[in-house]
Amino acid sequence: MKNIGVICSINDAMDYDRLHEALKKFQTYSPYVFFRDKNNKDSAPFIFETIKDPRLKELDRWIRHDRIDLIYATSARLGVKALAVKHKWQIPMIVHIQDRDYSGNWKLKRKQWRRLFRVADHMVVPSRYLEKKLRKRGYSRKKITVLHQGVDVNAIPFKERRYQEDEPVRIVFAGEWEPKNGIEYLLKAFCQLHQKKPNTHLHLVGKGSLKRKIDKFVRKKQLEHAVKLSPTSSSHKSIRVYEQAHIFCLPGIKDKKGNIDAIPVTLKEAMAAGLPVVTTDHAGIPELVTDDIHGYLVPPKDSGSLAKTLEKMIDSHALWPEMGKKARDRIRKYFNLDRQMEKQEKIMDQVVQRTARYVKKPPFFSVIIPTYNRKKHVKKAVKSVLKQKKYDDYEIIVVDDGSKDGTRRRIEKFGPRVRYIYQRNKGPSKARNTGIKYARGEYIAFLDSDDQFVPEKLRKNKKYLEKHPDCMFLYSWYYDKRKGKRKKVKKPKKCKKLNEFRYRLYRREFTIRTSTVVVHRRCFDEVGKFNTKYRYSQDWDMWLRLATLYLGHCQKKPLAIYRRRDRKKNEKKVHQYHKEIRRRARKLYKWSNKKINKLEKKYKSKAKKKKQRQKKSKKKQKRKQRRRKKTNKKVRKSKRKKLVKQRETGKRKTNSSRRKKNGG
Repeated sequence: MKNIGVICSINDAMDYDRLHEALKKFQTYSPYVFFRDKNNKDSAPFIFETIKDPRLKELDRWIRHDRIDLIYATSARLGVKALAVKHKWQIPMIVHIQDRDYSGNWKLKRKQWRRLFRVADHMVVPSRYLEKKLRKRGYSRKKITVLHQGVDVNAIPFKERRYQEDEPVRIVFAGEWEPKNGIEYLLKAFCQLHQKKPNTHLHLVGKGSLKRKIDKFVRKKQLEHAVKLSPTSSSHKSIRVYEQAHIFCLPGIKDKKGNIDAIPVTLKEAMAAGLPVVTTDHAGIPELVTDDIHGYLVPPKDSGSLAKTLEKMIDSHALWPEMGKKARDRIRKYFNLDRQMEKQEKIMDQVVQRTARYVKKPPFFSVIIPTYNRKKHVKKAVKSVLKQKKYDDYEIIVVDDGSKDGTRRRIEKFGPRVRYIYQRNKGPSKARNTGIKYARGEYIAFLDSDDQFVPEKLRKNKKYLEKHPDCMFLYSWYYDKRKGKRKKVKKPKKCKKLNEFRYRLYRREFTIRTSTVVVHRRCFDEVGKFNTKYRYSQDWDMWLRLATLYLGHCQKKPLAIYRRRDRKKNEKKVHQYHKEIRRRARKLYKWSNKKINKLEKKYKSKAKKKKQRQKKSKKKQKRKQRRRKKTNKKVRKSKRKKLVKQRETGKRKTNSSRRKKNGG
């Protein structure tokens, strides 16, 4: 069984009950429901686990512990809010687009639609009408699947509708009392119908904002005896009402705000119960109801024609049983809940299989790239990781520290291979810490957003780590790039003993560039993460703390490209940071002044000897150069003397004599 995280935001108990029934039909997936708002108190509790999660923190935690295999958002608005979690973990996500997402109050902006289609793995649409609308806007057809909202036919009792002269004709409306369901036009049409046929009754079932207007209209027209109101939000109560009804009427329209209900669920439930239907030729309703077969279709916002069709339906009461049977067969074939949920599970399986290569076992390396307003350089940094030769056992995590220059768009283009995490601006050390938090790799490799990896970096790192299993902290040489020119830097040293490594780091005899470092994730549990107090030199502080337990290993190969840039640093602050960092290092290493002096004598003497050797070699080279110069001068003088003697004796002719001979 695979676990699916369902993100919901339901205020209506009728929708709550339908979702509950749908989720019960899953066979290969066990659902966990994450509510963005409070659960409705009137509705029955879910069989499976429900979590109140307004900011999706619990969903994030569940995915981190590998308890969720797929995200299912019940609306496009919730899908947009879940994109951050999807980016963090590169977990497959399906979004169920509703009618209100495309039109009305919940309408998304074009930017949000583009982002949703670019990042989400698949879209489920409840009608062909909505699919056509999305395709007209240019969204990819491959990502869209029409999946009608199903009805549990077995739970709805079927009954043939028969007309009896003694009984009144009962017309039922079930749904939201909102303008999009055309309830105002239904009341006007019923008023006209009731004048001609007083033996008709109207039963309105549901809830909504138009309750006061309905009460006023009924009182004004004196229809209290003919119109019955049943304010309820339960789908089970509305199904009970269908048993006593003869005709179902729902004249859907597009209201002033643009709200529509493409295929109302109550219309499907009524057809499953065997009721003949009168509805409008609007949105996706013609996909469900065929005129003169399952009922009658009326043009929207036309109360006169609606009254005539209702009268026609009453007069043709002999056709009610046939219409009811055909309507139920239609629902059973194409809108059955069991079949629709089977299709949905197939879509989920396809999406999970498609993204399985990115959600497989934890990688060996997690490459963390913190960035802030560097969209040009970040793209190059990510590409340098993706271009690693003969090695792909890694994941890339880009931590955006509150960028405002369109970094998100640049990173999203790389697709599921790059995980994107956004946070408010809190500094580079906090960004690295969040990357460490969400990393799944055994070793963590750091890369600054303006630096680059050499194409063989990770492969050579892994080879070294396999040869040296004790190595927990690895760094290397690098290329220093400035104004388009590269220079190989061999300053990072390889120390054999831990005290020597500590001392040379403490005295800053060499610098370890962050983009060259690879650290085992266990080290951060023992030493701690980057210190967020330090704006500068936080990486130096980290290496000093790692040196309390681990000896740093150096690869004598340039494996990263460091882009040198002019930084405007506050020298006083940097000096203060360096003092604090050194104090902490002394406490960690338990160094007294005597100990530091001993280390200075021990390791500085070695350094002095090396310097003396270098000086001697330089002096020798200078002596050789001087000797060469002297010998060259002597040779030149002797040559000049020979030339002068030759000219004086006439053995060597001058240039003027040569010209005379040549006629110059």
